[in-house]
Amino acid sequence: MIQTLEYHTSLPVHECLARLSRTAAEHPWSVQRLWLPLPEGTVESTVWGQRFFLSAWPPLNTRNSFAPVFYGRLLSDAAGTRVVGRFLLYPIAMAFLAVWFGGTLFWLLVALYLEPMQRAQPVSLELSALGPIAAASGLTLFASLLVRFAVRSGVSQRQAIQDYLRSVLEASPWSEATAG
Repeated sequence: MIQTLEYHTSLPVHECLARLSRTAAEHPWSVQRLWLPLPEGTVESTVWGQRFFLSAWPPLNTRNSFAPVFYGRLLSDAAGTRVVGRFLLYPIAMAFLAVWFGGTLFWLLVALYLEPMQRAQPVSLELSALGPIAAASGLTLFASLLVRFAVRSGVSQRQAIQDYLRSVLEASPWSEATAG
């Protein structure tokens, strides 16, 4: 289940946008970063209007496409700004998982469809549909475990992003008490 997180800051929306934009300007994308990555925990931002995207660099010499990234938006509030967002995966990782699970589901359905037809045939040396069913189930289990492991290994990146929200935007977790 995807959890929505809410933070509150006394800064106005335009100041939050300025701080996010400064972070984006500090770390512009370049080909050089392919072999000289930024230090662990460095947070990068991209801003579109009042929406933004935050990602943190993993420990040196590791790559984790399933690491959490923060998609958020800024909402003006009487006492400042509410930052509302959620941790998700990179869009390319979500597309990869959609293709992976869609493909395994497709082959599972094909195997389930063919199983009754094979049972009606006389016994032969052809493979049963149970093999593709087991393979599709195994691939689904493997992908699920891989994603679970990768998300757990991205805990430091999630923490770096939360620390960034607290320090740069001076945000604290939103509650009815902070709403004023």
